Amino acid sequence: MNPGNGVSIVVCCYNSRSVLAPTLEHLARLKVPDGLLAEVVIVDNNSNDGTAEFAESKWLSLDTTIPLRTLRETTPGLSSARRTGILGSQYEFVVFCDDDNWLNRDYLLQAYTLLSRRPDILMCGGLGKPVASVTIPSWFPKFQKAYAVGPQATAKGPVNHYLHGAGICLRRGDLVNLYRLGFRSILSGRKGKSLSAGEDGEMAEWLKMSKSGVFWYDPNLQFSHYIRADRLTRRSLRQLKQGFARSAPILKLYQSLSSNKNLSLNALFAWQLSTSALQVFRSLPKCFLMEGRLSFWSHFESFAWLLRNYSTYRTSAEKILRYLQVSQSNTNDLSS
Repeated sequence: MNPGNGVSIVVCCYNSRSVLAPTLEHLARLKVPDGLLAEVVIVDNNSNDGTAEFAESKWLSLDTTIPLRTLRETTPGLSSARRTGILGSQYEFVVFCDDDNWLNRDYLLQAYTLLSRRPDILMCGGLGKPVASVTIPSWFPKFQKAYAVGPQATAKGPVNHYLHGAGICLRRGDLVNLYRLGFRSILSGRKGKSLSAGEDGEMAEWLKMSKSGVFWYDPNLQFSHYIRADRLTRRSLRQLKQGFARSAPILKLYQSLSSNKNLSLNALFAWQLSTSALQVFRSLPKCFLMEGRLSFWSHFESFAWLLRNYSTYRTSAEKILRYLQVSQSNTNDLSS
């Protein structure tokens, strides 16, 4: 194979020492056919528990031929850690593996085969299955999407929605090119113990701007997602949903401006604000059910974010418009 033609598995970590051992054990057992290059890249995102040192020591104790490297990113936030992982990885394809994802043995091979055969795929995701040290609550199946587990579509093939970031696979060169063009994340993603969200959707919007292609779901890409007991509570679920809700206005801004970059920003803001307010009121009668209460608080969180962050909204819109212009110019240059 040509140099660079392989798979980099990027694991972004913040104080991950307590959960990382089984993740590394599963990575060490991945099938790597002769001729396929692979590496594991641990990105230590400002940890203070010795995550990087533990990863290096643990890896040396495992029976594997896959090399492991550690990188450090001092700027808090999953988006910054992923950027460091992308820029610091060596190979053509990248798999983002969360610190609590246990990839199936054939995950690397499945990802490589799919992306190498289908150049039209912008990113692909698979099927996560929940694992926990406690009994999984009865309410969990209804809300499993928030935990990046369960089917992402009814069948294998293209999807018209965002994929879970856990286990996502893409081409390194696509994002490297966007970083070189000046793209920087508006949404930080998880930062320390904060359950912020939306960075996966923002990355998807970037890729849609830069080239034509599809998002792809393949249930043959399977992994187990270890969910800590403290995250299997209704309070934690509400925090997860609120994290998604706070990122929703920015993702809707990406979608709206990508469809029509000539929209009035004031009119767009007013439309989003009124739509959010309407969703809050419509969800009120359903608050006697758990699902209804979560829906109410999610819509309320989006509405409250818009009320508090008009200047951030406008600044974000200006960045998105700049990204659209740069992306279009780059596309024209490549085609000329």
